[in-house]
Amino acid sequence: MLINCDLGEGFGAWQMAPDLELLPHIHLANLACGFHAGDPNIMQRTIQAGITHGVRLGAHVSYPDLAGFGRRAIPSTTEEVINWCLYQFGSLYAMALASGVRVEYVKPHGALYHRLHQDLHTLQQLCASMRQWPGHPSIMLLAGPAGAKARAVADQEGLHVIREAFVDRAYEADGRLRSRQLSGAVLSDWDQIETQARGILNGHLILHDGEGLALEADTLCVHSDSPGAVGMLSRLKSWI
Repeated sequence: MLINCDLGEGFGAWQMAPDLELLPHIHLANLACGFHAGDPNIMQRTIQAGITHGVRLGAHVSYPDLAGFGRRAIPSTTEEVINWCLYQFGSLYAMALASGVRVEYVKPHGALYHRLHQDLHTLQQLCASMRQWPGHPSIMLLAGPAGAKARAVADQEGLHVIREAFVDRAYEADGRLRSRQLSGAVLSDWDQIETQARGILNGHLILHDGEGLALEADTLCVHSDSPGAVGMLSRLKSWI
């Protein structure tokens, strides 16, 4: 099981999370590319630090929404979404190439992540476009029943899908992530997080109401801005 984390989510002098402390504990770094967070200097520093720790690199693409941290849905056409994603991927790809590494996958962020699991036409067109992108990147999508249709679309377009589950977010009975606007959406208690992580590793997550959810994943996500993220990642990696 691989551990992934959203990194580079600062801007200028502002830093969201202790990225350099997180990198030794993860396998995959989803790097912000400037639309919801990040800038060229942060991207370059994170790429170089990731090389040091042998971390694989993905583009964390978003709506162009710095003020809302990419968590607001922006009305937009399919063409706009594709162009925004390609622009972000291309910037990271160029910086990574100059450092001798490649961008292996794309992970949508925030509101765009949720849209692409519902707007299957836009997802299909994005995946068709991604087949032409340099390096033939994979796409990271939600594991479990709520991501099944999206994953099928990407599969049909010939993309490799990385199935993602979350150890620091609560799930609803249908496999969707609980909205951040609801209480209990973000998990911070280690016992809860460990129970959820072990359930995902076993392919069967027990929900807060005692119901079970079948969920097979390739990677576990921990958000870099979650309380105690460094300790959480360190403990996770010690037994995964």
